[in-house]
Amino acid sequence: MPTPHTTLVPAAADYTRIVDDLTYHYEGVFDLDTVQRAVDQARATLEPVSKIPAFLPILTERFARDQLLAAAQIEGKIATSIPEILFVCGHNGGRSQMTTKQQFVLLERNSPHGR
Repeated sequence: MPTPHTTLVPAAADYTRIVDDLTYHYEGVFDLDTVQRAVDQARATLEPVSKIPAFLPILTERFARDQLLAAAQIEGKIATSIPEILFVCGHNGGRSQMTTKQQFVLLERNSPHGR
C-alpha cells in the first residue's frame, strides 16, 4: 500500500521557486543561468536515488545551495565563515605539520564548544 509520501510528485513550479529563491539569494554572485544549471544538476543527481519523491524539492534546494556556496567561496566571491590557515615548511622538517596541529589544539581549547 503506498504511503502519502510516495504518491506526491513534485511539480515544475517547485523547481521554478527554488531557482527564483537561489537567484535572489546569490544576486550579484551568480546569474540566473548558473543557478538554473546548479538546480538542474542537483535534481539530476538526487532524482534517481530519491526514495520519497515529496522530499526531492527540498533536498534539491539544499544540494544546489551547498554547491553554489562552495563555488562562490572557491572563486573568492564570498568569504568563508571559517578562517583558513596555511603553514608551509620549505625544508621538509615537519615544522608546518607540528604548527598546524598546535593551532588546532589552541583553537579547540579556546572554542566554547571545546573540551
